Amino acid sequence: AVGLAAYLAVVFLVNMNYQITLPLAPLWQEELWNYGAAAGLMMLVFFLFKKAVSRQRPALPIDRASIVWFFAVFAVAAAFIVAFWVIYNLTDASSPGIPFLLGYVAMPLLYVGMAYWRVKGNGILGFRFRRMDWLLAAAMILFAIAAAVLRDHIFGIANALPSYVPLSFAAIPMFLMQSLQNGIPEEALFRGYLLPQLFAFFRRPWLAMLVMIVVFDLYHLPAMLLHLHLSPWWLIALQLVFPLQPTGLVFGYAYWRSRSLVPGIMFHTYMTLWAGGWYF
Repeated sequence: AVGLAAYLAVVFLVNMNYQITLPLAPLWQEELWNYGAAAGLMMLVFFLFKKAVSRQRPALPIDRASIVWFFAVFAVAAAFIVAFWVIYNLTDASSPGIPFLLGYVAMPLLYVGMAYWRVKGNGILGFRFRRMDWLLAAAMILFAIAAAVLRDHIFGIANALPSYVPLSFAAIPMFLMQSLQNGIPEEALFRGYLLPQLFAFFRRPWLAMLVMIVVFDLYHLPAMLLHLHLSPWWLIALQLVFPLQPTGLVFGYAYWRSRSLVPGIMFHTYMTLWAGGWYF
């Protein structure tokens, strides 16, 4: 309780001047709701995978070379996302050929390739397409829809945000395209390689997960600065870290329990397309 109170106090201090244009609930209520929803999702993951999963987890080294490669891989990923947003802003919206190739071809190949190369194996990386993986993904999405509708009812902001459910068959190719730009590359890199490497470094899953949330949140800094044109950079960085969005925790925990990237890829893509601003 003391830790939560201190955390919310820091959140308030860092975000006290942050302008919110949508009629959302007060920040502390949003954070409590987000973490409560994340806790519910993690319970769902726990009960669906209550029995130990006999899948091989990447056994990555903790020597000096692996530490250097860890930062090198992340630096390459960060440099790519910065270059993507710079080119995106400089490109005429009527001819988005280069951003399209970067976002839907180059980024998935680069991120998945780096993860595959470091982990050394598709099966170990976590691209498993088993029935329980798809069941978990579907359950997480249905839980998110129900929780989001309930939140809108409680906070009274219905119709202020995009729909949580796709309304046409166009959603199918849209989902597939978004998974190439967002779900597959980010989950392969962050949960497939970087998170297991952090497990090896820290030997404590909760600490590795906490560091991963910080890294994952800060990865979105270029989009805030270059695409949304928010400033100053240090305040935006603080606002990404305080509050820590539990999205990365949900993705990481789903991978930890299932040993599969499939639930995270499906849920990550859904959150990006139809979460309607729901941060968790």
